[in-house]
Amino acid sequence: MKFVEDKNDIQIFFIISESEKKKFSKIISKYKNNISINVLFIEDLFDQFAVQETAKDYLAKYGRYTFQTAKKFYSMLAIDSEKFLVLDCESMWVKPTNMMNLFENYFQKPCLVASSVKKKK
Repeated sequence: MKFVEDKNDIQIFFIISESEKKKFSKIISKYKNNISINVLFIEDLFDQFAVQETAKDYLAKYGRYTFQTAKKFYSMLAIDSEKFLVLDCESMWVKPTNMMNLFENYFQKPCLVASSVKKKK
């Protein structure tokens, strides 16, 4: 919230587990009046897209990286938007940023940034 210049023009979606609802609601409560925060539950997304496993079982069966990827893909399918910026919870802005400009610049010249998923010793 500190560095996003056009915070009133964008919607932010968090995808969490139902079990995190109460704790997460406390965390975001001080921001809800200043920015558009939406919360989706992974359990609802799994139901919507007929995923047979529970979120807990899916995570145990496929591992953290596949689970995080599924959360991102099912979220994008569920949210009514043409363009997305998908971030992990560790992400944050460290300088003033205009999100609309960020999107426009990216979609004029798209690029992908990735990290290795190899386990470190």
